Amino acid sequence: MTFLTKMGFPYVLGAVALMTNLVAAQDCKCSPSEACWPSISEWDSLNDTISGHLIRSVPPGSVCYPAQPNYNAEACNLVLASWNSSAFHSSDPISIDSPVWANNSCNPIYPNGTSVAGDPNAGETGCSIGAYPVYVVNTTEANDVQVALKFAKKWNVRLNIKNTGHNGSGRIWTHNLKQFQFHDNFKSCNTIGTQLAATIGAGMQDGELFEAMAAHNAIGVGGTNKDVGVVGWATGGGHGFMTGVYGMGADNILEATIITPDGTLLTANACKNADIFWAIRGGGGGTFGIILSLTVMAYPMPSVTLWGLSIAAKNGTSASAWYNLIARVHTLLPQLQDQGFHGYYSLIGPPAADTLTLGGSFFLWNATNGTAERITAPVQALLAAANDTVTSSTFSLYIPTFDSLVQALPSTEHVGTVTSIASSRLISRGVLMGDNQTLFAQTLEKIGPAAVAPSDGTPNPSLSGTMTISKKPVDNALNPAWRDAAIHLITTQTWDDSLAKAQVKQILDDMTYSKLNALRELDPGSGAYLNEANPFEPGWQWSFFGPNYARLRQIKDKYDPDGTLWCPQCVGSEDWAQQEDGALCRVYQPF
Repeated sequence: MTFLTKMGFPYVLGAVALMTNLVAAQDCKCSPSEACWPSISEWDSLNDTISGHLIRSVPPGSVCYPAQPNYNAEACNLVLASWNSSAFHSSDPISIDSPVWANNSCNPIYPNGTSVAGDPNAGETGCSIGAYPVYVVNTTEANDVQVALKFAKKWNVRLNIKNTGHNGSGRIWTHNLKQFQFHDNFKSCNTIGTQLAATIGAGMQDGELFEAMAAHNAIGVGGTNKDVGVVGWATGGGHGFMTGVYGMGADNILEATIITPDGTLLTANACKNADIFWAIRGGGGGTFGIILSLTVMAYPMPSVTLWGLSIAAKNGTSASAWYNLIARVHTLLPQLQDQGFHGYYSLIGPPAADTLTLGGSFFLWNATNGTAERITAPVQALLAAANDTVTSSTFSLYIPTFDSLVQALPSTEHVGTVTSIASSRLISRGVLMGDNQTLFAQTLEKIGPAAVAPSDGTPNPSLSGTMTISKKPVDNALNPAWRDAAIHLITTQTWDDSLAKAQVKQILDDMTYSKLNALRELDPGSGAYLNEANPFEPGWQWSFFGPNYARLRQIKDKYDPDGTLWCPQCVGSEDWAQQEDGALCRVYQPF
């Protein structure tokens, strides 16, 4: 699946990739077609300096195009079979699992010329490098990054960041930095005692973190997808199974090794380089410097109680009645969270389900037998009283270790074949528990799935809720709106490339200017999660960072005054504009 959300943007850390398909002009990064572009001998010299770690990019989908010199039908079949797996894209130095951010320039095609994403004209259009980088530095040590930064500055070529590619078109590939060191007695510079911790390389992914921690009978916080890179997830904020109890991803960072854009290797913690340490914990990791490693908190392996919930509208139940009930369920969520109850849920409608349906999975850590039933009793009583409107069911399952739960999770996610756009909002506890439940129900109905599938061929949106938020305050760059939020609501609409352009534009406009506005009107003082937000969100600086943005911008200007590192809707990105072909030019500023 391709997400037109912040997940489609380069917030994860990874390989050093040098973007080369740019238009060179005044105040623009240099382009391969311009005289300023490094010669082949210069690139060869760079490759020699970094021990052969420079990769000349070849889009993986190119093997499917007969006009390409590397066309290979057998290899194409393998690419087609792998394209919907996030693991395929995360392990490739060029590819991203949201190819729309490379202009869908070389998606693999079937023999009839239709792309894997449904574009019937892809074969005729052909394969090009698009917005993919032309060169990638496969980073294995600090020197690789330092040399690449120096080269990029000397020749004014674009340089971005990538680890897994879950967050889009970024490049500096540190995906192969997989080191792991467990600390039984880690001493933070500003604390008296010691604690469990682990130092991890910038390329480590959630599944790898969980597995490495389990070998020490411990856990570290991570997301819900084992293929996601830990560093990009955590520096952007990071919610996951454990974060409601153990703190957000950003809260769990104890120390970082960072190379700043001027090539300086820093150790950042609460005592040294404290400003950039503050910034990367919630302010995003792909814009202040290149992170080589993090030291993160670890905890003793807990047991888990999994509680499942399913609610389905009965035939004849109106959308209004359904959403009024769902709004009433939401009034109970803050008190569940206060008792250590956290999880995720989603709402879908036809044709994905016969009727409007909510399904959720929730977690308790180290809970005694019967705790889940006691905590959720108010929810079950509410649903029992509404049995004329909905059918519902629940289950409770004790799992002796978190590692046992991880083993049952899928290792990858489905990506690459459809495009989605989302709008999201952190919803404060006061909104859920306040008097205006009518407005909340009306908002859910406006942004959520319809009771009847659209008849014009456009997809029915889905709605999901994140209830794994830590309200414990931490002095970091995470938007303070997180601490008062009970849930993070995300409405999503999905389509493939066969949908008419006019309908796609209608979806984009409705999601950005109607559904997003409805969420903002519901909770105007709140914000959104930068890794799961609308890519066209107006006023994103406040939505993603709130009152922290001014300080973040000052830190960005201190460490990267020339704008060497750039990613869409990252701190300082407003100084630059990206063109359709990936060209990056400074925004006109009359002063």
